Amino acid sequence: MQLGALGWDLARPAIVRELRDESRADAYASWSLGRQKAAESRLVCERDRLPERADVRLSTFAPFLSFEEPSADTLSALSGG
Repeated sequence: MQLGALGWDLARPAIVRELRDESRADAYASWSLGRQKAAESRLVCERDRLPERADVRLSTFAPFLSFEEPSADTLSALSGG
């Protein structure tokens, strides 16, 4: 349902929740990239090819950390089948 179709009293909690979640995601990305940048001086990589800094979600590597139910395709890919 579109938020515009709801009254302010019903829409406000959803809007606040989404804005808060977005703010947390942005804060995590900034923190993560800062930690990666700070760690670069300690890295020793083959042929000096350093990994790229990126916003990495742990749930990409460990789906059980996700709050969302994994899809059948994701489970199939993880099990190798």
